[in-house]
Amino acid sequence: TREQMATMLYSYEKKYGDGGLTGEWMFRLPFTDLDKVDDWAYEGVAWCYKDKVMSGKEDNLFDPDGKATRAELATVLTRYRLKDLEPETEE
Repeated sequence: TREQMATMLYSYEKKYGDGGLTGEWMFRLPFTDLDKVDDWAYEGVAWCYKDKVMSGKEDNLFDPDGKATRAELATVLTRYRLKDLEPETEE
Protein backbone atom coordinates (compact mmCIF):
# COMPACT_ATOMS: atom_id res chain seq x y z
CA THR A 1 0.00 0.00 0.00
CA ARG A 2 1.02 3.64 -0.23
CA GLU A 3 1.37 3.95 3.54
CA GLN A 4 3.54 0.83 3.65
CA MET A 5 5.75 2.27 0.92
CA ALA A 6 6.13 5.50 2.89
CA THR A 7 6.93 3.60 6.08
CA MET A 8 9.53 1.34 4.43
CA LEU A 9 11.30 4.29 2.82
CA TYR A 10 11.23 6.22 6.08
CA SER A 11 12.69 3.25 7.96
CA TYR A 12 15.50 3.13 5.42
CA GLU A 13 16.09 6.87 5.82
CA LYS A 14 16.29 6.57 9.60
CA LYS A 15 18.84 3.75 9.37
CA TYR A 16 21.00 4.86 6.44
CA GLY A 17 20.11 8.48 5.75
CA ASP A 18 19.91 11.68 7.75
CA GLY A 19 17.92 10.12 10.56
CA GLY A 20 14.38 11.04 9.59
CA LEU A 21 12.27 13.68 11.29
CA THR A 22 13.71 13.36 14.81
CA GLY A 23 10.63 14.71 16.56
CA GLU A 24 9.59 17.21 13.87
CA TRP A 25 6.74 15.10 12.54
CA MET A 26 3.97 16.33 14.81
CA PHE A 27 2.25 18.51 12.24
CA ARG A 28 -1.09 18.10 10.56
CA LEU A 29 -0.97 16.67 7.07
CA PRO A 30 -3.27 18.37 4.54
CA PHE A 31 -4.99 15.22 3.27
CA THR A 32 -8.75 14.83 3.58
CA ASP A 33 -8.40 11.08 4.23
CA LEU A 34 -5.87 11.56 7.03
CA ASP A 35 -8.08 9.55 9.39
CA LYS A 36 -7.36 6.48 7.22
CA VAL A 37 -3.59 6.68 7.75
CA ASP A 38 -2.73 4.07 10.38
CA ASP A 39 -0.95 5.26 13.52
CA TRP A 40 2.11 3.13 12.77
CA ALA A 41 2.44 4.77 9.32
CA TYR A 42 1.79 8.41 10.24
CA GLU A 43 5.42 9.37 10.89
CA GLY A 44 6.59 7.82 7.63
CA VAL A 45 3.81 9.49 5.65
CA ALA A 46 4.62 12.82 7.34
CA TRP A 47 8.31 12.48 6.50
CA CYS A 48 7.60 11.58 2.87
CA TYR A 49 5.29 14.57 2.52
CA LYS A 50 7.59 17.02 4.33
CA ASP A 51 10.60 16.00 2.24
CA LYS A 52 8.52 16.05 -0.96
CA VAL A 53 9.19 12.38 -1.63
CA MET A 54 5.47 11.54 -1.81
CA SER A 55 2.51 13.74 -2.50
CA GLY A 56 -1.21 13.28 -2.51
CA LYS A 57 -3.62 12.33 -5.22
CA GLU A 58 -6.63 14.10 -6.71
CA ASP A 59 -9.10 15.73 -4.32
CA ASN A 60 -6.38 16.20 -1.69
CA LEU A 61 -6.26 12.48 -0.85
CA PHE A 62 -3.24 10.47 0.23
CA ASP A 63 -4.96 7.11 -0.36
CA PRO A 64 -3.00 5.25 2.34
CA ASP A 65 -4.64 1.88 1.63
CA GLY A 66 -4.33 2.23 -2.13
CA LYS A 67 -1.97 -0.07 -3.96
CA ALA A 68 1.33 1.57 -4.83
CA THR A 69 1.79 1.27 -8.57
CA ARG A 70 5.10 0.58 -10.24
CA ALA A 71 5.07 4.13 -11.62
CA GLU A 72 4.47 5.59 -8.14
CA LEU A 73 7.33 3.55 -6.71
CA ALA A 74 9.66 4.69 -9.49
CA THR A 75 8.68 8.32 -8.88
CA VAL A 76 9.10 8.04 -5.11
CA LEU A 77 12.50 6.38 -5.37
CA THR A 78 13.68 8.97 -7.90
CA ARG A 79 12.53 11.82 -5.67
CA TYR A 80 14.23 10.19 -2.69
CA ARG A 81 17.48 9.79 -4.58
CA LEU A 82 17.44 13.38 -5.85
CA LYS A 83 16.22 15.13 -2.70
CA ASP A 84 19.63 15.67 -1.13
CA LEU A 85 21.63 16.40 -4.24
CA GLU A 86 22.98 19.91 -4.28
CA PRO A 87 22.41 21.85 -7.48
CA GLU A 88 25.59 22.53 -9.35
CA THR A 89 26.71 26.14 -9.25
CA GLU A 90 28.37 27.83 -12.16
CA GLU A 91 31.44 29.90 -11.48
